[in-house]
Amino acid sequence: SEAKLGQVVKGSPSVLSLTVKKMKAKKKFLLETVGVSEAKLGQMVERFPHLFSYSEENIEAKRDFLRGAGVAEDQLWQVVERCPNLLGLSVDGNLAPTFRF
Repeated sequence: SEAKLGQVVKGSPSVLSLTVKKMKAKKKFLLETVGVSEAKLGQMVERFPHLFSYSEENIEAKRDFLRGAGVAEDQLWQVVERCPNLLGLSVDGNLAPTFRF
């Protein structure tokens, strides 16, 4: 809807600088690599518009850290679906110290 699109743009104006090609590529990456459905991806972007601004390498680094910390694959993306801003955290600055606690 227009209202939801407005929220995404307001939350992350940088999405306006992305080309359609880049957005389609990021969507494909998230659907295939992250394993979320299109509906869930839409909800994630609504809650955390910056999601499309992160590089694939950045997202993969978070995935790899969480796997290494013992989060099971089937639970990994359930966690990210519920809390997509987790992908915005620094591994060294936020995630690693939290998991060490």
